[in-house]
Amino acid sequence: MVVADRHGVELIEVLKELGPRLAQKAVLFPCHDPEVWLLSQHRNELAPWYHIALPSKKMIDILLDKDRFYEYAETNSQTFTSVREEDIGRASSSLTFPCIVKPPVRTVEWDRRVGKKGIIVADMEELERCCAQVRPWSSKLVVQELVAGGPSNNYTCNCYFDRNSRPLVSFVTRKIRQWPHDTGIGSSGEECRNDEVREQTIALFTEMKFVGLAYLEMKRDTRTGRHVIIKPNSGRPTGRSAMAEGGGVEFLQTMYCDLLGLPLPTQRTQTFTGVKWIDLRHNCQSALLHWWRGELTFLGWLHSIRGKRIHTLFSWRDPRPFVSDLWHAAKKAVRTIASRRKKNGSQDLGRQH
Repeated sequence: MVVADRHGVELIEVLKELGPRLAQKAVLFPCHDPEVWLLSQHRNELAPWYHIALPSKKMIDILLDKDRFYEYAETNSQTFTSVREEDIGRASSSLTFPCIVKPPVRTVEWDRRVGKKGIIVADMEELERCCAQVRPWSSKLVVQELVAGGPSNNYTCNCYFDRNSRPLVSFVTRKIRQWPHDTGIGSSGEECRNDEVREQTIALFTEMKFVGLAYLEMKRDTRTGRHVIIKPNSGRPTGRSAMAEGGGVEFLQTMYCDLLGLPLPTQRTQTFTGVKWIDLRHNCQSALLHWWRGELTFLGWLHSIRGKRIHTLFSWRDPRPFVSDLWHAAKKAVRTIASRRKKNGSQDLGRQH
């Protein structure tokens, strides 16, 4: 096991030290956006020892920056509604509320302060107040129309594109629930068929001359029926990669074999077996909230997790990652409660004085 700070050039230096000791050229699978960006910037230095499946640096920069991606998507007639913070005044008459405020690139400070992808605002006054509050945590902000519909209207398509930008494998899923409830990431999902999402994903990344792992999330607007782009991910696996493999599609193995020039796996076609993906802790949190609101019964929750399942962390063979996740979540909750009590106590003391 080799340890390095994945947010800085230390990662590149460690990979360069490791490379000459490898028996053969290895395939790199970056797992987070910071690593994707670093590998993109230093790909030539690492090329003697590693296969790196990424498009051009320009395309990586566009895909990792929501602001630049939305501009690219608009130029290429893709469907979404979004404005930059500096354009809010000019676009105020065309903005449809509610909207979501989020950074083009999520920073460590944003995650620490906000703890979710974005903040929902109900009107222009709330939007201006929100931008003023969060501006210290992100140098730029994007305001995006909140597409009507629940989490189950969110669809994703994962693909792998070879050196000629040909899609060698694809897999379509949809969310069942998410956490946090309003602007969170998927806490459970299932394999499904949506040819429109698949075709738009392939068309977008083919146009970009993309190479490597690609992911596009789209949401069907319940008011219009159209599918709207929410976000892309590029160059790395996502939780849906595991769902694809659970559904009998050799997703990452396809990339591995392609880069090494080996025969491709035969199982590369989605057969719609109905496999489900579950983040057990977050799924339970989301289900409890829906139950508290009267939107979900216990039997309804059981039905939503029936069938073949792929878990993010939980496994009877190795429960330690799941237990560790619960432990860290409990410690964080205790610190949050203690901080709130301390803050409330200080306010009470101030009022007494």
